[in-house]
Amino acid sequence: MSSIWVRANWPIQSCRPYPKYKNLPLLKTPQLHRRLKVGHKRQFPFTAGLWSYFSSSSSSSPSLQQQLTSRKKKPAAVSVYRSPILEIMAVDTGKDPQAAQTSRRIAGLLADDLSRFEISRVRLGTGPSSPAERNDSSHVYRLYSRLVTDENNVTLYLNIDDAQADILIWSRVVVMPPEPEKMQAALIPILGEINGGQGIIASYEAVQTRNQDDGGYPCLLKYFEFVRYRSDSLEDKVATCLEKPVLETHIRGTMLGFRALFEMERKSAAADVDAAYARGMLFARAAVIVDPNDSWANFAVANLAYLKQDCL
Repeated sequence: MSSIWVRANWPIQSCRPYPKYKNLPLLKTPQLHRRLKVGHKRQFPFTAGLWSYFSSSSSSSPSLQQQLTSRKKKPAAVSVYRSPILEIMAVDTGKDPQAAQTSRRIAGLLADDLSRFEISRVRLGTGPSSPAERNDSSHVYRLYSRLVTDENNVTLYLNIDDAQADILIWSRVVVMPPEPEKMQAALIPILGEINGGQGIIASYEAVQTRNQDDGGYPCLLKYFEFVRYRSDSLEDKVATCLEKPVLETHIRGTMLGFRALFEMERKSAAADVDAAYARGMLFARAAVIVDPNDSWANFAVANLAYLKQDCL
């Protein structure tokens, strides 16, 4: 039987302190029951019923404390769709010793430039390297590349697989210039096609999150879709999701930047451009404070300043 602490200060039926017993100590219920049985039943007519309630609980039944605790409403679990991961696998050069140096340069360009986009989190394809990464259940895509060189050409073959479904979702063949300084320029269109706002990963993820109305990453994708199609229904969805919390810390600056730009892009901005600009600049400056290095945060500040002709 569970022991429950009570204080026998006054009879419940009168709801007033009983002078004779106002100084009774804090007792466990078996002691209280024995003390009440000695000579206090007359002043506490509720004792028998109260004791029968206490004593009815057995070791197999939940205690009163457990029952009361179980009645408390648990906070609703917050569901968040996290941004996907793009793993860059090592460039395959086969047995060509001449391609080794070129492959290292290309691998560095891919890792550095793809990470500038917010569509996916880029990491080298060595597998999860920390407990946080091992527990991350986000969607994973893998970028495979193969470099083939001959006397006149350097050809880069690129494939992206959906790691969970184990299917090929994108492939390209790029003829690379032999000059190192021109390689990055040749890769720039490909980088946007992979990890840009209208790229293959964004398009693939937009299908997965179409029915998601969360803030954060699903809202990021809806904003890009709105910028592309400018429909009223998309504007309403973006306006709603931009007000929701962003649980992924690395895109908070980005989402504030989008909210700043959206203030000038929505239809209602035409009714009062100055007010829309003031709201937008407020969010843009907040975005830069949250993440000074975020590209979209800085772009929002620059774009709004240009629209207002306040670039100095």
